[in-house]
Amino acid sequence: MQHTGTLPIRTRRLQLRRFMPGDAGNIFKWSGSAKNSRYVMERPHQTLEQAEQLLDEFLLQYQNDDFYLWAIAFQGEVIGYITGNEISEETKSVSLGYCIREKYWGRGLVTEAAAAVVDYLFSVGFDQIRASHHPDNPASGRVMQKIGMTFEGRIHNGSMLAGKVCDCMQYALTRSDWEKRAETECSFDYHT
Repeated sequence: MQHTGTLPIRTRRLQLRRFMPGDAGNIFKWSGSAKNSRYVMERPHQTLEQAEQLLDEFLLQYQNDDFYLWAIAFQGEVIGYITGNEISEETKSVSLGYCIREKYWGRGLVTEAAAAVVDYLFSVGFDQIRASHHPDNPASGRVMQKIGMTFEGRIHNGSMLAGKVCDCMQYALTRSDWEKRAETECSFDYHT
């Protein structure tokens, strides 16, 4: 694989970019919300300082070419994140994860971001992209379906989400299935 790290991506409505110094306030808008963070964090941040520490970790990790984490910016405001993590070089696979503020749910923004990031990750050389969601969060599963992922099953006690072992609903998309889909759809503008 030819790792490129987190390079900017533009979609019709979104700018996917690296987090930057000064983004902590927007991070805290979702990381400090129990409703927003309940499936991705052990507990919501209680202070802005915790969001600043998380941001510092992100900024440090951007030095690594195999670190894929984008801030999702909509109308100039950071509203969440999307990531490719849990990378396996052996199987050329990566996991997709995301979270946006509740205020922006139901607008197709995560689907738009996820489709672009999937395209990007396959262009890097991954052969499979996986994603999972908590059974109580079917909206996340609908995002996975809309971007072409196939439901693979419910894995009992198969994940650690929000600091707890729980069942997870597992999805995947292979390079061959993505290529079939990509032939009929438009691509996104990378590196702008």
